[in-house]
Amino acid sequence: MIDDASTDRTAEIVSRLASEDSRIVLLRHAVNRGVAAARNTGLDAATSEWIALLDADDAMAPVRLELLIAIAKRRHADLVADNLLRLEEHEAPRLAFPLSRMARTRPIGPARFASQDRPQWGTTAAGFIKPLMRRQFLEHHHVRYDDSLATSEAFAFYMTALVAGAKLYYTEHALYRYHVYPKSLSHGNSQFFETLIDASRRLSVVCASAGRNVHRELNRRHHEIEAWLAYERLSDALRTRRVAMAIRLALTTPSRSYTVRRLLHAARWRVAKLFALHMNRYDAVHGGLRKARPNMIRCRCGEPFASKAALRAHVMQSNTDLSNSPAGAAAQTSSVTSTQKALVTVMIVHDAPYPPRSGTPLRCWQLINLLKTLGQVHVISIGLKEADATLPVADSWVHIGSEEYPSTGSAFVSRLRRLFVPRQYPLENDGLTRLINRRVGSQLDRLDPDVIVLSHWHDALPDAVKNRHRLVLDVHNVESTLAKRLWLLKGKLTIRQQIRAFLWRRSERALFAAVDRIWTTSEDDSREIRALNRGIASLVVVPSAIDVDFYLSVRKREGWESTGLQPQFPTIVYAGFYGYEPNAIAARHLIVDIFPIISKRFPTARLMFIGKGPTADMILAAGRDPRIIVTGPVDNLRTYLALADMTVVPLTEGGGTRLKILEAFAGRIPVVSTSKGAEGIKASHGTELIVADDLEVLARQAVSLLNDPALLSRQVDAAFRLVKREYSWETLAASIRDVL
Repeated sequence: MIDDASTDRTAEIVSRLASEDSRIVLLRHAVNRGVAAARNTGLDAATSEWIALLDADDAMAPVRLELLIAIAKRRHADLVADNLLRLEEHEAPRLAFPLSRMARTRPIGPARFASQDRPQWGTTAAGFIKPLMRRQFLEHHHVRYDDSLATSEAFAFYMTALVAGAKLYYTEHALYRYHVYPKSLSHGNSQFFETLIDASRRLSVVCASAGRNVHRELNRRHHEIEAWLAYERLSDALRTRRVAMAIRLALTTPSRSYTVRRLLHAARWRVAKLFALHMNRYDAVHGGLRKARPNMIRCRCGEPFASKAALRAHVMQSNTDLSNSPAGAAAQTSSVTSTQKALVTVMIVHDAPYPPRSGTPLRCWQLINLLKTLGQVHVISIGLKEADATLPVADSWVHIGSEEYPSTGSAFVSRLRRLFVPRQYPLENDGLTRLINRRVGSQLDRLDPDVIVLSHWHDALPDAVKNRHRLVLDVHNVESTLAKRLWLLKGKLTIRQQIRAFLWRRSERALFAAVDRIWTTSEDDSREIRALNRGIASLVVVPSAIDVDFYLSVRKREGWESTGLQPQFPTIVYAGFYGYEPNAIAARHLIVDIFPIISKRFPTARLMFIGKGPTADMILAAGRDPRIIVTGPVDNLRTYLALADMTVVPLTEGGGTRLKILEAFAGRIPVVSTSKGAEGIKASHGTELIVADDLEVLARQAVSLLNDPALLSRQVDAAFRLVKREYSWETLAASIRDVL
């Protein structure tokens, strides 16, 4: 605790607490020296491995430090920053940073960090993060706050660390409560931006050794601060009715268009704020509830190519395989019966299938392993990929991502084109489809596969695979039907939704008719496809399966120590990708309808959401209630499942086989689910799991099961026998050749 010559009773209170607890240390300044000097005093006195900041008017969730330390150790990070829960007077709580930024799994470099610290309406600059920091790195590189800076000292501190080579990671958790007051030191005016410009000039000198990209972003930031200062001066003149000065500033400022846009934006902002304040007062009188909406500002994703020629030159690079499989050589000796021909299979999938952090990549990973028992498996993934990801087992892996095919041309023209020509690949830019087809086609010509499997493919059939031998389509969901049901939940379909549903149905029908065989995950999905395309006879149910032995540590409840959490009864878990709307709806049901009933009976209950893409509602709920934990993407799902006492699956929409339920069965975790959640699994109510469609009944069934250890034990035993018998890799491997 650093007392920067405060005039209240802070020192007296902390001194009393320090006398009772030796872990509390009070450091005092005789005179006020500012935020930077106070933080430097704390850094100089710190002796532990990790350092965290907490400003006087802020707060943090009790589990924050445990979670950040676990993430830092897992990623070997020097700094780990979570989102901030921004609390402002007369405003609903909201997230300080957009989820798209905090969901990034790669380390943040100095250029990207500088691009995120620009003054914009309704956003919080990146310099306001409150990261957990590794003390050894700060000491080794002599990183300290510049106490000569009147403002922007935190941004300068983080930039100095990043330029020195610090590895900064973000996480989607929002466990820091950041309070904003009308007269907060963090709020700006003309004088504030003048000091900010001075700090920006000095920072350019500090970062002189940084690369060209860093200097480019710092220069852009500096110009935007200058433009903002011009706007502040003009708005000050208008507020004080100095018309002549306002006209002179409007005519002479070098950023006139920016200033006018800011004035119009400010007027809109003021009207919206007054309306929100009126609605808050209305809600206070009438008992309403106004939901907070996070400010989702799109982040910069990278620099475009200099020209179309440069882009084409990059696209037409050599087709050398990107074989990232350290286990590839060993995998080639996979067992294939000598009397059968070893098959060569090429799997073409949406997004990289490894690491499998949600249901879709987990099914793709399952198919790769099963097909490997028949011979060679080569993978082509198109779309997203985690940094430094590898693909074990596969004989080769080629990934085609948006960094190679960035978005070009008009988005409007692209959407208009899709009315007549369906998109073939899951990239934002479909103007280079011919070049991507050429690359995929050359891979297929070289490999000459016996079977091509398109997995989770909901675009049109690519030209590169047309008229090829034995084409199999692995369908995870009937996407057009699912999307229509989800839209209808929100009311009558709009004209735009009706057009999208029609185009999607047309594309799916053409895709289903063009392949030799269709794999579905359940009979329910097969019926939906037959209803969509009458007369299709090539449907085969290939249920999702899992490697049961992989979950041995979950059954033994081992490995949870690496999560930074402690066992706590009862812990309710739900794992999934929350960008998939049925999972987001299920999470909302858990928070609003189910967990309150369970926690009323068990006050120590804990609700844990595991997986990437958490919604703003989930993060805000975790910020309000420390018993709700949102992990974001995790490296090892099993370590979190080892903490689970129950899985509750309140799905009301969706398709496919519920891998989250199979994982729970394999880990001997009791399951309570809706009938939609258990759809496609040969499990019986009261034997392997509990099924209820009314959410209140579902919650009470969960409470009853937790209160009955004997029934719970019988249920997990029956569920484990079922998953071994029907849904293990060994069971499915015996019949995989037949379904080809």
